[in-house]
Amino acid sequence: MKVVAAVLSYNRRALWKRTVKSLDLSTLPLELVFYDNGSSDGTEELVAQRGGVCNKTGNHTIGHGVRAAMALALKRRPDLLLLTGDDYEYHDRWLERLVAFWGAASPKVAICTLSIEPAYHWSPVIRTKVIGGQVVLVRRTVPGANWSFRPELWREIGPMVPENSHKYDHRICAHLNAQGRWLCALPLAEHIGEGRRSWQRG
Repeated sequence: MKVVAAVLSYNRRALWKRTVKSLDLSTLPLELVFYDNGSSDGTEELVAQRGGVCNKTGNHTIGHGVRAAMALALKRRPDLLLLTGDDYEYHDRWLERLVAFWGAASPKVAICTLSIEPAYHWSPVIRTKVIGGQVVLVRRTVPGANWSFRPELWREIGPMVPENSHKYDHRICAHLNAQGRWLCALPLAEHIGEGRRSWQRG
């Protein structure tokens, strides 16, 4: 399974280093692509050193960043995508567990996040399942800053990511819920940011 992780960043240089270091320690092959959404704290220099793309447009919204990062990732023709913000630290052997999950997941599974959020009132745990030997939570929503999914799903949800918007994930989750699709969560990473959306400007 060819896995491509798109790392989207904005002004979190220290956290970006931790995120990328944990991704670099993957024990299975992993291709990384980088998109910086207009940083001015030196993150953009680190992204450029890794062969990434730095946003030189006047549009620094989350929507723009997500669409740009996904375009880079899809060019690699992956079997599995990971879209990650720059404030997640991945556990040892996270990719092995994720691949086992997706290798056994039915088409009913749409998205799997790699971190466990609290049980917010808008995102209750609906059920617990075992998929690919992994115990997963099926939830109402999963955070857009950390999504893994099959690339064909992007054809469905990509048009729902507005270029000039800071909001998209709840709308997509509601769309998939209405279809009876599952949004899953696995404990494979920690959110190490300050509680703010990873790529939000300001």
